[in-house]
Amino acid sequence: MPIQETQDLDLRQFVLDCTSFGPAEISRISTEMSRRNEKITDLRDGVNELAAKASDLSPSMMVKLGVCQYLIGRYDDALESLTHSDGGALAQFYMAKIHAIHGDNAKAMMLYDIAKKAGYDPDRCVLGQANVYLDMGEPKKALALLDRLSGAIEQTADYLALRGATVAATCENPDEAVNLYERAYKADSNHPETLFGLALESERRGNDDDALKLYRQASHCFPTSVGTLMNLGVLLEDKERYEEAADCYNRVIEAFPNNKRARLFLKDAQDHLRVDTRSKPNPPGSRHLNTPINEIEFSSRVRRVIEELGCKTLGDLARQRQEDLLQFENFGENSLKEIELKLEERELHLGWTDDELLTVPEYKPARGGFAAAAAEPAGGEDQAVLTRPVSDLELSRRAANCLKKRNVKTIGDLIKQSADDLMETANFGVTSLKEIREKLASKFALKLKGDETQGK
Repeated sequence: MPIQETQDLDLRQFVLDCTSFGPAEISRISTEMSRRNEKITDLRDGVNELAAKASDLSPSMMVKLGVCQYLIGRYDDALESLTHSDGGALAQFYMAKIHAIHGDNAKAMMLYDIAKKAGYDPDRCVLGQANVYLDMGEPKKALALLDRLSGAIEQTADYLALRGATVAATCENPDEAVNLYERAYKADSNHPETLFGLALESERRGNDDDALKLYRQASHCFPTSVGTLMNLGVLLEDKERYEEAADCYNRVIEAFPNNKRARLFLKDAQDHLRVDTRSKPNPPGSRHLNTPINEIEFSSRVRRVIEELGCKTLGDLARQRQEDLLQFENFGENSLKEIELKLEERELHLGWTDDELLTVPEYKPARGGFAAAAAEPAGGEDQAVLTRPVSDLELSRRAANCLKKRNVKTIGDLIKQSADDLMETANFGVTSLKEIREKLASKFALKLKGDETQGK
């Protein structure tokens, strides 16, 4: 497709227009989105406007709506729209893809067959079925299906990347898998599954920098896979780039709100972000945040509003917004200016967010906010040990990452885990278990749950 076709594509209008819609148009949307990711807003706007008219759409336009919902990750909405569409080959093919994503493999296989009989490209349907077998952990069956294909399809990035992933899953010839991925890359250097496969192979060989570049490139392709975003997020966390990692996990959650793994990893990245923020120099005026309100001279009208808000310190007052203050009866611009001048004298201002105030851990808000997070843990020496972060154990990267996956953040969290609990974690082996036991014993004279009763 010539580049000029996509340079000025109005994605919103492209979705809304009542024109023919098929694989070529879907490819055009994906190409434009891969070229300019910021246009996702335009695509979403078009999909939202089309969805608002769903009850008046023709069956063919319902297909367009469903496919576009699929492209932006709204899989449940897409399935609903496609179910009420014309039932043609395109609708059946994308319903198959959605059922495969949801893990309903039997339904996906059946729908690929229906799409093939309805006239959808049979080679593409076979690729879809092979992918289902691969997701089911049956690479031999996937390979058998791929072996049936011949001709032009064998030279496409879709075929070569899927064959590479299938060969890699058999664990019999990793070099052949890399070779297939490299051939796929020559066919299409922006093919998302190819980039993911090459990144995964780089990571397996310890080439994290190469993997990071490839995952990042894959994350700009459209649509982006969950695997790409999750793996990229983990690598970014390893490099202490927590804000970028959090963006990756948020993108997963946007498509899969109930993805527990993404939510767990997001929380961990956000926790690291808070710690990083607290380590920064305190902003100007921070020394006045705990100054009691009753030490500052305010007019009776202003003081009455401050008391109604429950503000005890200047920090509490700085958290208020102008528009919220102006909602109070008899509180006008003059009262607002009085507060702003008092704050300015102490290098403070209205509208401070909790994130900004997190840079001043000694500040204790009078209500809500992050008081609990900022408070020092209570208790004696034992409690102090239990609240220490697991990073104090100075574990290897593999062991530390496995604890991160289990949301184990403190020594107290760790000793609640049994050996069997830890061994259930992916990539966690006997060596990591031995390391954790030794570090717990040598540094804190502690053991994992159940170890003491077993005499370990």
